[in-house]
Amino acid sequence: MVQENQAGARLAMRRMPTVFGPSVGPRQGPDGRSYPSAAAGAQHVTVMSFMALSEAEPLRRLLPEGVVLSGEPRVHISASWLEDVGWLAGRGYNVLSVHIPARVDRALGTVEGEFVAVLWENLADPIITGREELGMPKIYAEIPAVSRDGDQVACTAAWDGHIFFEGRIKGLTSDPEGIGKRSSPVTINHKYQPRTGDWGLADADYITCSAPEFTLVTNLERGQGQVAFRSATWQELPTLAHIVNVLADLPLEVMDATLATTKGASDFLGQLIVD
Repeated sequence: MVQENQAGARLAMRRMPTVFGPSVGPRQGPDGRSYPSAAAGAQHVTVMSFMALSEAEPLRRLLPEGVVLSGEPRVHISASWLEDVGWLAGRGYNVLSVHIPARVDRALGTVEGEFVAVLWENLADPIITGREELGMPKIYAEIPAVSRDGDQVACTAAWDGHIFFEGRIKGLTSDPEGIGKRSSPVTINHKYQPRTGDWGLADADYITCSAPEFTLVTNLERGQGQVAFRSATWQELPTLAHIVNVLADLPLEVMDATLATTKGASDFLGQLIVD
């Protein structure tokens, strides 16, 4: 994200408000400096992951132009709790996201990965930086800490106290074969920003994707998963009902559910526009 001009000088990344100098965030430190290697992201992450079988047609309707469904119709729902985040000076935040297996075909080649349909976070800072810099569809939700009781875990997401998502895994047992260095799927995103005053036009309208990444899994457990998005009225979720209700209508048959702890998280410095 920090580029060079024709003379080879570094160009500091800016973000509104611009008048106070270079922005600070996950891809640029104070005074426009780069972070040390692997220091910007989360050093510890807990992840609840649900892989669910769905139906092709409703999933295709959630893909933007130029992005197509890849393989069987699946939905990957992931809830993550990030701790010791370097760019937040050791603080953390929580994430809930919905992914669809997809690909983008271009003249220079095919990008295969997971399209991020929506991504909720419980802190403004990663939402703002991720939307403006990466083109990720980040919005706000209340995402409490994961709850564990013996061999089962549960999580929820809400807005202004109204719970719209619940996930649960029962009968967790250790899966030592899943421990170690694992590749993370490429994420595909639709970056869109409306043009001020010409609301039907766009200042930005293109596909972005992440670079291939690797994650160190330090513990992995598997169990029987259940997920549910709850339908809501406009009065209950004024800015989210149109999203949540579509997800609530999706058929979801959970085929695999895991609870993992990982070390390190990407700063997405390699995010690119898919030409």
